[in-house]
Amino acid sequence: MARIDKLERARQEGMSYALEVARKRGIEGLEEELRMRGVTGIPIGVSRSAVDKVIENIKNQTLDTVNILTAMTLHDEFGFGAARIERFRKRFDFKTECLMEDYVTWLEMIDALKKETGLEYAIRMNDKDVKHKEPARKQAVPYASRQHRRNTERSAKRIARKAKKLDTLRG
Repeated sequence: MARIDKLERARQEGMSYALEVARKRGIEGLEEELRMRGVTGIPIGVSRSAVDKVIENIKNQTLDTVNILTAMTLHDEFGFGAARIERFRKRFDFKTECLMEDYVTWLEMIDALKKETGLEYAIRMNDKDVKHKEPARKQAVPYASRQHRRNTERSAKRIARKAKKLDTLRG
C-alpha cells in the first residue's frame, strides 16, 4: 500500500511540474523540457538553471585543464616561454570562440588538418548517449575562405539556425 502512495505522489509531483513548465514556457517549452530530461536522465528535482550552471562549470573546467596541459607540454617539450605560451593561449581562446559561435565546425577543422598537414583526427563519440546530428562535409574548406565566409554570411547563418531550431521544437 505504501508503494502505491509513493508512486501516486511522484506522479502528482510530475504533473504539477509539467503544468508549471507549460504555464511559464508553453507547450513547446514543456516538449523541450521532456526531451532534455529524457536524453540526460536528470531528475525533475534538479532545476534547469542548476543543470545549465553545472554544464557551464564542466565546460570551463575542461577548457582550464586543456589549457594547463597544453601550456605545460609546450613549455617542457618545445621550450616555450611565457610570451609564446600566452600567444598560443589567446589564439586557442579565439578558435574556441569560433567553435562556440558556429563560425566553424569540428568537422571543418578535422578536414582542414587532414588536407593541410596529412594528420587525421576524429572525435570519439559515445553512441549510446550522444547522436551526432551534423552531416559530414563533402569538401574541406580552406581556412582563408572560411574566414571570408564567416564575415559575409554570419547573419544569415544565425537566422537559419534559429529558424531550424524553432522548426525542430515545433515538429
